[in-house]
Amino acid sequence: FINNLIYSRIKEKYFVSEFIYNKYISQFGKTEKQIILFPIDIPKEKVIFDSHKVKKVLFVGNFLDYKDPMTLIKAIETIKNKISLQVIMVGEGELKSKMEKYISNHNLKEIFRIIEPLEKKELEKYYLQSDVFVLPSKEEAYGIVVLEALSYGLPVVTTRSGGPSKFINENKNGYLVKKENPVQLGNAIIKAIINQKRLGKNARILDK
Repeated sequence: FINNLIYSRIKEKYFVSEFIYNKYISQFGKTEKQIILFPIDIPKEKVIFDSHKVKKVLFVGNFLDYKDPMTLIKAIETIKNKISLQVIMVGEGELKSKMEKYISNHNLKEIFRIIEPLEKKELEKYYLQSDVFVLPSKEEAYGIVVLEALSYGLPVVTTRSGGPSKFINENKNGYLVKKENPVQLGNAIIKAIINQKRLGKNARILDK
């Protein structure tokens, strides 16, 4: 009853999964014009697991406090002497100058690349070239970038911050960590890299 009431009061409904869209239609019927299917494209290319020495970590999102990019930077600082990494951070936002200053002051410039937001085709290249995807948000209603990363066969390390935790099966397709905890996040990134092949093979399996 509660679910029906909630759904009835939502003016527009967007579905990123055709499966969920069809399930909704079968249960509630399509009586509204505001029901919209907005699917995530699943790449057709076979994901190739490369054993290149420098492992690539990808972050995609706004550089805002609730996305908490600073915790990712600090997490990498805790593990920089344990593994060779390159971290690509794609986005923009008010924390950019703070991020760049911290990276410079802590001798991390060789590790990090900060890139302006990209068009879908350009962003796809980074998904395909990366080894692990990280989303360290303090709060996240849905986390669509997590689904995108999984669709490219990337293990995901994210926080218990809401939406993303629904898609991550611990030690199956990624790892969940506490919010604002650089040490735990760093350790999880190392585990994801060590177990990359196994986690990556499971990444496209979203059902629990």
